[in-house]
Amino acid sequence: MDKPNYSGLYHMVSQENFEAYLAGLDINFALRKVVSLLKPSKLIEHELSTGHMTIKTITTFKNFDMDFILGKEFTEDLGPVDGRKCQTTVDWEGDKLVCVQRGEKEGRGWTHWLEGNLLHLVNTYTAPPPAPCSLLHLVNTYTAPPPAPCSLLHLVNTYTAPPPAPCSLLHLVNTYTAPPPAPCSLFHLVNTYTAPPPAPCSLLHLVNTYTAPPPAPCSLFHLVNTYTAPPPAPCSLFHLVNTYTAPPPAPCSPFHL
Repeated sequence: MDKPNYSGLYHMVSQENFEAYLAGLDINFALRKVVSLLKPSKLIEHELSTGHMTIKTITTFKNFDMDFILGKEFTEDLGPVDGRKCQTTVDWEGDKLVCVQRGEKEGRGWTHWLEGNLLHLVNTYTAPPPAPCSLLHLVNTYTAPPPAPCSLLHLVNTYTAPPPAPCSLLHLVNTYTAPPPAPCSLFHLVNTYTAPPPAPCSLLHLVNTYTAPPPAPCSLFHLVNTYTAPPPAPCSLFHLVNTYTAPPPAPCSPFHL
């Protein structure tokens, strides 16, 4: 059977379990929040005859390039991502491209496959015991429907820790919709964390809404963060409201929290 050619420009349409995946790799909280808000695209050039591939991941923050020959191990510099270097091999498994990384953190890798005009990417990281989360799984789906640069970005992130872990459920729903021609008309984030007794924090709830009416790319940023702890916890209520407005034409003035 002929192997598929992966060449093309792909824009993200959905993403699952991204922040939990980053947490499992010990990426710090601030960087996880920044990376989770990025809207990556992938530009792939694939020469079937030679097995040469380049994969450029393009974001509004920074870009990340891979250049390799299928089946040959190479040194991958992940400094822009998490400061690591590893020995990486990408090769065929049927019609799928499977990556295996050897380095500071074993058990990492990814799988690419095509389904029509969709490019699927699954990143996996297995943490050995006694880590509270033995498997973190990330699913990214990209599509390249011209000409809209980002028609839909959807993220669902669920992390479950078995007892005696103090956090039984972390759930994140992140929806971004961009109807033409506005580049970003709505960004909404809901993050709920529930910990069963005797955990000191019974509920952590975050609502983050960003609305950008044309033509200003970011005219309003609003954050509401509520934390409730039942007695005898030392903090019974924490509430934060943060509003940021950037007058046109500045795309986004400094945000301070």
